[in-house]
Amino acid sequence: WDIKQDGYIIIRIFMSNSVIEVYTVGGYVNDVPTWCFSVWENGEKLIIANGKVVNKEHAKSRNIAGEIYAACHALKWCAKNGFLEISILHRCESMENVATGYKEANSSIMIGLQKCLTECNLRDISWNKMNTTDIRRDEIKRIAEGRNGL
Repeated sequence: WDIKQDGYIIIRIFMSNSVIEVYTVGGYVNDVPTWCFSVWENGEKLIIANGKVVNKEHAKSRNIAGEIYAACHALKWCAKNGFLEISILHRCESMENVATGYKEANSSIMIGLQKCLTECNLRDISWNKMNTTDIRRDEIKRIAEGRNGL
């Protein structure tokens, strides 16, 4: 980041009452796990991104792999863009349990999640169960399942 961008980020972090919400979802299309996330600031969509899980070992976890990939991609995007306090809305209890330290990572994908959390070094992450009827979830679920491409 250059100095001008750093100045913007510092102002944004310390002078804003922004609420950063990250929605994550995993899908499974044609035997391939997929992922999608969106990031919202005070009700405004900042980004939506999606992709496929290409690691064959991770892919065995199907939708869970997709949700974890969505979270990791979102965490990296937030860290890169100076958002250090975020709320992740998800449907994957095992991901939340590992991320919060409630359970130990017992697979390579969960170890990858822990590594991602450490590398991103975000100040505060709250993990929240997402309502399955949430309109924002519906949008990214359609994209993850290939029903609404970007």
